[in-house]
This record gives sequence, C-alpha cells and structure tokens, in this order.
Amino acid sequence: MQIGTAAPTPEELAGAKHHFIHHKSIKDNYNVGAFEKDALQCLETLFKTHNILVMVGGSGLYVDALTKGLDHFPEVDPEIRKTLNKKLEQDGLETLQNQLQTLDPISFNTIAIDNPHRVIRALEICIGTGKPYSSFLNKDKEKRHFKAITIGLTADRDLIYQRINQRVDIMMQEGLLDEVKGLLEHKNLNALNTVGYKELFNHLSGAWDLDFAISEIKKNTRRFAKRQLTWFKRNDKTLWFDYKSQTLDIINKINSRIKEAVLDNPVWFSLTEIHTDKCINYDKVKFYKTDYAPFGAFIDGADTAQAIEKYSKLIDTFFVVGKQPKLPTEFKPAIKYIGLQMILRKKTQFPITETIIELQEKHLEDLMGLIKLVYPHFFKEKTSTLGRYYGIYKNNLLVAALGERMQTKHFTEISAVATHPDYLGNGYAKQLLTHASNKIFEDNKVPFLHVDETNLGPIHLYKKLGFITRIKIEYWKISG
Repeated sequence: MQIGTAAPTPEELAGAKHHFIHHKSIKDNYNVGAFEKDALQCLETLFKTHNILVMVGGSGLYVDALTKGLDHFPEVDPEIRKTLNKKLEQDGLETLQNQLQTLDPISFNTIAIDNPHRVIRALEICIGTGKPYSSFLNKDKEKRHFKAITIGLTADRDLIYQRINQRVDIMMQEGLLDEVKGLLEHKNLNALNTVGYKELFNHLSGAWDLDFAISEIKKNTRRFAKRQLTWFKRNDKTLWFDYKSQTLDIINKINSRIKEAVLDNPVWFSLTEIHTDKCINYDKVKFYKTDYAPFGAFIDGADTAQAIEKYSKLIDTFFVVGKQPKLPTEFKPAIKYIGLQMILRKKTQFPITETIIELQEKHLEDLMGLIKLVYPHFFKEKTSTLGRYYGIYKNNLLVAALGERMQTKHFTEISAVATHPDYLGNGYAKQLLTHASNKIFEDNKVPFLHVDETNLGPIHLYKKLGFITRIKIEYWKISG
C-alpha cells in the first residue's frame, strides 16, 4: 500500500525522521484506540530528546485521539463486526445507515454517515452493549501533558478538487492498478476498504470499467477532503495558511503561536519567568505574595489542597487561575468565574490627543484613590509595582489610569483599566490602552488582558482596538 496511501518516498524519509510508516500489516486488527496508545508511547520517548514534534495527517479523528483523547468503549464480540461487514457487502451501506438511525439517532446525525468504518463501529457498540454508541461519548478523558498547536494549509475548493483529480491520475500512472492487483486476495480486509482500493477491486471483479472506477476514486476523495475540511474547521484555534504563503511568514507565525502557549497558564509563567521575587512557591503550586496580587496557579501533579491550606493562612480570599483545584476538605466549594483572555497581535492606530504620563511613587496616593473608587477588585498595596502604570490628569485630578500586571518573557498583561465616573465618555481608556500597548510592543513583547465574559462594554472596546479573544479562562474564588 505504497501508492494508494501516498506514503513518503525514500528521499522524504531520509530527509526527516518519520514514525508509523508501514509499521503495521494490513492483516493486523488496528484501530484508532490502538493508535492513541502507540502514539502516546512514541511521544513519551521522543519528548525525552526533543521539545517540539510535528504530527502530520488528514484524519481528524486520529488527530483528536492523540491531542485530546478518545472516548473509551467496552469490548464487544468481534463476530458482530464480521456480520456487519458481510451485511455491508450484501445489502449496501444504506441498510446499515437505516439500522443505526433506529438504534442511535444521535450518532446517525453526528458521525460521518457515508463512512462505512464509522457506521459499523457505531453499530457494533450499539449491538454489543445494548446501549447507544452516543451514550459513551464525551466522558472524562486522560489529560495530555503536552500542548498541541493545530496548523492547516488551505486553498480555494475548486483548486483542491482539481489537485485531487490530478493526484489520482498520477497515482494511476505510477502503478496503482498493479498495486491493487497484488492485494486482490486480501480485498475483504478492513484495511483495504478504503478510497482508491475498493473502487479498483470493483473494476477487477468486472463490476465497473476502469474509467468509471477512476472517476469514483476522484469523487470519493473529493468527498473525503470535504469532510476533512469540515472537521478541522470546527477548531477555531487552528492557524490557517494559504498554500501559497511565504515559508518565512508561516515559520514566524508558528513560532509566535508556540510562545503563546505560556498564556494558557499566565499566573504560573509570570511567577516563573519575571515575578520570581514576588512568588510564594509550594512546589507545583505558586501564588503571588499577598501584598502584590491574590492569584495563584498550578501545574499537573500538584497537591493543591495542601498549598491552598497554607496560603489561606496568609489571606482570606484569593483566586486560582486556570484548572479547578482540589480544596482541603473543610473548605467551602470554590466559586467559578469565567474570563476572556484577549490578545493584541499588532499595534493599534487609535489617535492619542491627551497628555499621558507614566505614574511614579508620588502619584501612588492618587492611583489608589481612583482604583478604590472604580476598580477595587484584585488590587493590593504593591500591585502598582508589578509593572508600569500610566494616567491622565485633569485639573490636578487623576481621571483615568491603567497598568501592567502579569508578565512573561514575551507577554505583558494590561490591567486595572479605570476611569473616574465624572469623566466617562471622553475616550481616555482607548487612548491609555493604545499608549500602553504600543509601549509593550516597543519592548518586543505582546500585550494581553483579561476581562469577565459578562462585562460586555469593555469587551466591545477592546475589540475595537484590535484585541481578539484567545481563550476562555477560569478563575476559582476560594475562601477558607
């Protein structure tokens, strides 16, 4: 199965180390669950010597299996699959589709219904367990200990279809028909019930002439490509590039996205990279010192309950940012808040007409007065020392201010955007945000901020300035 699977050439294999190429026989009973297990073991080995790995593939299910984890199903009698495969051969796919619609209408409406593998898999679970296939979906999955960035190449659909047709013609010229002839005695194997092989088996059996078989390969490949695009476009985090994009542009944007991974856990990396002297460290749990900020975070494997119990002796109320922590048994349940993490990837051009100054120690009393008036949340005695603060004065009164809070090597958070109630509507916040963001860009860093998802007014303002939502992030309010 070299030509029909478009396997890498010997030259390509020599140019970069590949894994899982021709590593299984067509006679092996191999599925996505086995792939998930094998691939995770492979990654565990490779991550010992490499920081970044590249997974290349077109099956969305297999990509999700590795990066997100699979739903796990009970073992069922393998005879069920044999019976269903025989039924497919004798009665056609529509009969199986109708059976699935009866047994599990949810799956009928959500899986790739024109894919025999998917239909048979859903049916064998329904029949073997007596429960709908869909009832086993979306359970808790095993956590991944790596970050995955999804990158896609795209083109106009007409061009994609044209390339598909050309590719099939080239495969035929390279000897696909002879390759299929050599596999004829194995045509009933599940591994060969795939595009490019099943159509030519129909030709070799006398059911179709060659031209029609080739046209069916092209049609079925186009359908598969359409399903691929639909699957991958469900992920709004995918970084898409036109296939004609310059290589350097792609590399730069991928590098930027890799750097952004630290923002998935901003408190942790701020305390790890820049604010190390402001950190209380409980092994895999870190908190800001209580006079700087009431925030903490943790990484996998942390004993959060023990750390939270210790930190709670220093401060009454605080927040763990990110994943839900385990609390000491005597604590009240944590209250969850959801924020938007927004990022600005290029300078904003909003005009600045006001005089903006960088606030110094002599302005601290004015800053604290404004903050207490309009933004008392999260602000502590030394919060203003976490970064630079900027303000606008009118008649010797500080009427608007903001500043920098969390910081990593490549990113700086803008926080405490505050405007005096008597001076709203003058565009001060916009100008301060523009000024602070551009200062951060001058430092060769990227500005980001956090805002409660229900705070629609500021969200609208940030979007107008060019901020986009990167992720939703959870805040867990904890009181002993």
